[in-house]
Amino acid sequence: DKAISLYPDPKYYNNRGVDKALLGMYQSAISDYYQALRLKPNYGDAMFNMGYSFYELGYSDSTCYYLQMAANLNHDQAARIMKEVCNGNADTH
Repeated sequence: DKAISLYPDPKYYNNRGVDKALLGMYQSAISDYYQALRLKPNYGDAMFNMGYSFYELGYSDSTCYYLQMAANLNHDQAARIMKEVCNGNADTH
């Protein structure tokens, strides 16, 4: 936490979010992904990971929105997973 506050880097926030998600702490992971996206708005990995965390929490609209955003940035897995969980459609609001 101290290292991130001294050297705010979107990769650090994203990686910490992934660690939290692996522990089932999805809400806290989402907060880290938001911070990563605040620093780097077009960060496809953070968008994909945010979509995954929303999926685990049961928020389908948010899941599909962030997966679509990641797919638009050519994230490798986003389009495939979006087809599986969103039937190819994303909420774009």
